[in-house]
Amino acid sequence: MSSIGKELPMTTSYTITCSRPTNYGAVLQTYGLNTALRKMGVDAKVLDYNPKYYYTSTRPLPIRMLRAIVRFPDLVKGRKVFGKFLEDYIPMSAKTYRTLAEIEADTPQSDVYICGSDQIWNCKNKLNGKDDAFFLSFAPAGARKVAYAASIAMPEIPDDQKDRYRRLISDFDAVSVREPSSVPMLEDLGISNVQSVIDPVFLLEKDDWNVIAYASDFTPTEDYVLVYGYNRQKDVYAYARRLAKKLGVKVYTIGTAIEDYTLDQDRYFWNASPNTFSEPDSQCESRGDKIHSMALCSLLCTTNHSTSLQLSRPQTHACSTCWIRWR
Repeated sequence: MSSIGKELPMTTSYTITCSRPTNYGAVLQTYGLNTALRKMGVDAKVLDYNPKYYYTSTRPLPIRMLRAIVRFPDLVKGRKVFGKFLEDYIPMSAKTYRTLAEIEADTPQSDVYICGSDQIWNCKNKLNGKDDAFFLSFAPAGARKVAYAASIAMPEIPDDQKDRYRRLISDFDAVSVREPSSVPMLEDLGISNVQSVIDPVFLLEKDDWNVIAYASDFTPTEDYVLVYGYNRQKDVYAYARRLAKKLGVKVYTIGTAIEDYTLDQDRYFWNASPNTFSEPDSQCESRGDKIHSMALCSLLCTTNHSTSLQLSRPQTHACSTCWIRWR
């Protein structure tokens, strides 16, 4: 990011990313990029984009109604907790936008517009990639446009989307992606000078994370293994229980779904703030198949421990105090 930032004589920026989902990795990467930009002297803000499709489903009506009832407490508490974190630590646009049309009708002025990181260009498993807003289509003519660590998160771009991706990305001033595998996908579309860069959570130093760590209202009274069990991966919980038994400690879990209370754990932190466990001088071992596990582990890093991280696909980690073991 630093090389891209030095090439652009920008003073103000707006970033559009997945900032509103009640997802720890999404919020932390938003904090990471915006904080990195502000450390570079940029008056950086995040475009508060909260599209309607975040709260809609294509499932049959009976299932949607049942999920709406079950998940209503999640939605209420999640919006409150994650919204408070954004309000406290991430400068946002004065207006919240729900559709691309709303952004186009009232686009905030900026020297540069940025999209990224997270799965903003995934059009197979996410609606983000089908939303032109995440390709900065709203930027005024002649405006500088930059993609930082945009994640395609697909084995290939679907044939029926290739012309659209080419059209939307070809006029960017700088393009970088999170996964190295995405570079040839874009090059095959005729987009040149594509870079593979680290997730924005790894752009920050320990002191940057301590800003939110010291504001945590959680004071541990016992040792524990912390599990961020995204998608309820049974092998992760089984591993955590084995590790906790070996160490003689408790299993704590953090998540956003109320039904996770039924999982194998000693204490569940439901919709806890993203900085709840960002306590200084903690030790962690993270196991999972999501880069967001890595993000949480990075947040917990100190110079007094080694961190074991197991992922099912290669990622890049920029913390010299940690070591990574690939599955």
